Amino acid sequence: MVNNRPFRLRTQLAAGLVAVVCATTVGCSDGKTSNSTTSARPSAAPTASDCSTLESIEFAEFDVVTATVVPAGPRTMTSENGIPIQTELPELCEVVAVRTDADANKVTETLWLPTTTWNGRFQGVGGGGYSCGPKYKALEAAVKAGYAAVTTNCGNAGGSGDAAFLLNDDGSVNTTLMRNWAYDAIHWMTRDGKEITAKYYQQAPSYTYFNGCSTGGRQAMSEAQRFPDDYDGILAESPALNWTKFVPSEMWAQLAMKMANNPLPLCKQDAFSVAAVAACDPEDGVTDGVIMGTCTWDPRRIVGTATDCGVITQADADVMSSIWDGPRGEDGRQLWFGPPRGTDVAGEISPGFGPSGVSYTEQQNDQLVGVPFPITEAWFANSLVRDRNWDWKTLTPEQYTQLFHYSIEQFGAIMDTDNPDLSAFENSGGKLIAWHGTGDNQIFSPGTEQYFDRVHSTMGGRSTVDEFARLFIAPGVGHCRGGQGPIPTDPLNALVAWVENGVAPDTLRATMPEGAPAAGRVIPLCPYPSRIDYVGPNPDDQASYRCQS
Repeated sequence: MVNNRPFRLRTQLAAGLVAVVCATTVGCSDGKTSNSTTSARPSAAPTASDCSTLESIEFAEFDVVTATVVPAGPRTMTSENGIPIQTELPELCEVVAVRTDADANKVTETLWLPTTTWNGRFQGVGGGGYSCGPKYKALEAAVKAGYAAVTTNCGNAGGSGDAAFLLNDDGSVNTTLMRNWAYDAIHWMTRDGKEITAKYYQQAPSYTYFNGCSTGGRQAMSEAQRFPDDYDGILAESPALNWTKFVPSEMWAQLAMKMANNPLPLCKQDAFSVAAVAACDPEDGVTDGVIMGTCTWDPRRIVGTATDCGVITQADADVMSSIWDGPRGEDGRQLWFGPPRGTDVAGEISPGFGPSGVSYTEQQNDQLVGVPFPITEAWFANSLVRDRNWDWKTLTPEQYTQLFHYSIEQFGAIMDTDNPDLSAFENSGGKLIAWHGTGDNQIFSPGTEQYFDRVHSTMGGRSTVDEFARLFIAPGVGHCRGGQGPIPTDPLNALVAWVENGVAPDTLRATMPEGAPAAGRVIPLCPYPSRIDYVGPNPDDQASYRCQS
C-alpha cells in the first residue's frame, strides 16, 4: 500500500486554550480584548515569599506536599503521554497536594498560582482520554491569562490511552478509580484548589471556571450535572458525553471492515472524504472546503475511481457506508451515531498515543490490518471483556452487540454525563458554553446534538436553556481543534463575558485554520440548533453570515 494521504484534516488531541481574543459577538473589529475585567482583579497580589508557608498549613481533607516558587521563563515538562513539552511561564507558586480516597489511592493535585499577575479568577482544568493530567499546556494558558489554575491525576498514572487502572488483578473492575476519573477527583481538586487559592491570596476567587475538552468536556458536563455549585462558568469542548455508548461505537469501523474482510487503505478512505466534501461543500453557497450542513452523499458514486492504493470498488463503498451509518445490532437497529461525511475518520498516528481516528489501517507483515482507536480498545479490554490481553480481532457481531449493551447497563451510572435536567446548575446561576466540531473523528458530534435536544425538551425549550447553556457546532473542525473548519477563537472569554457582564454569546467567533482552503477567514458560529447561513455577497465579510433556525 502506498501511504500517500492528499487529504489531511489534521486532528490533534486536547490542547490548551490561549485566552486573548474576543468571542462574544460577530462584530469584534480585530478580535482583541482584555484577559480580565477590573471587577475580578484583587486589590493586591501576594508576594512570592508567601508560597512556602502553604506547606505548614494543616488542611482538613488533603495535604500540601510541596509549595515552591517557579521563576519566570522556559520550563520542560512531561505530558500525560510521556512526551516532553516546553512551557513558557510567568513567575508562579506551584503547589502539589495529595488527598487519599476510600481505597487508599493517592490523588495528586497540581495548582499553579501567579505570584504577581493574578486576575482574581480560578480555573479548573480537565483531562484527556483516561488521563486527568496534569495538563501542563492548559495550566500554562491559564496562568498566562492570570488565573489560579488546578489539575489532578485522578489517582491513576496512565496516559490518554492507558486504562489498565480500571482492571484489578483479580479480574474485577476498580470502580473506585473509575469514579475518581469520572467525577470525584475533579470535584475534589475544585474544592481543594479553591481552598489553597484563598489561603495564598488571602481572599477567595471572585469567579470560578472549568475548562476541558474530550474527557475534560465530559468532566465539565459532570460538574454541571453532579456538582452544580462548583463553578460559575463551565466550558465543555468536544465533550465525551454518552461514554458508555459512543466509546463502544468507535469499534464499529474496525468491526465493519473485519466483517467485510476489507480493511480500507488510508488513501481510499481519504478519497471518499474528499469526494463527500466536494459534493456537499457548495450546497451552503460558498466553496471553502467545509460542509456547513447535512451531507447525505452516496459513496457508490466514485466506484471505479483510481487511487494510489487501488481502484475504488463496490465493496469499498459498502464498507464506507457502514462506517458512516454507525453501529448496528444483530437485529439491524442502529445502536449509536456514525461520523458525519467528510470526517477524516482514520486520523493519523499521534506520538505516545496511537491512531487519532477510529478506522486507521496499516501494513503489518505484508498484510493490511485495522488498528483500533486506543481508548476504545482499552475500554473493551479493561472494562467489558476484563482481559488485558484481549485480541479485538476475535470480536464477533453477536459479542459486539452484547458488549455494547453491557457497557451501558454496567457503567452508565458512573460514566455517563447525559442527564438532561440541568435545573440545579441553572438555579446556581452558572453559565455553560459547549462546542463540538462536525469533523471530530473520535467523538461524533451528533451525540452532543442529541443531548442538547434532550436538554431543550426537558427544560422547557431552547429559549429557556439559552439563558444559561448554549451549544455551538463548528463545521469541519476536528477533535478539540484541527480539521479544515472554523475553530472557536476564544470561547473562554465569551464565557467570562457572559458570567461577569451578562453578555450572552449570540455567536462564537471562529477562524479557519492555517492550511485550510479558506485559512484566516472569520466565521460566526451559531447556538444549536441554529446553523450558519451564508447570505453573501462576500465570504470574507462576517456580515455575510447569519444564524438560521
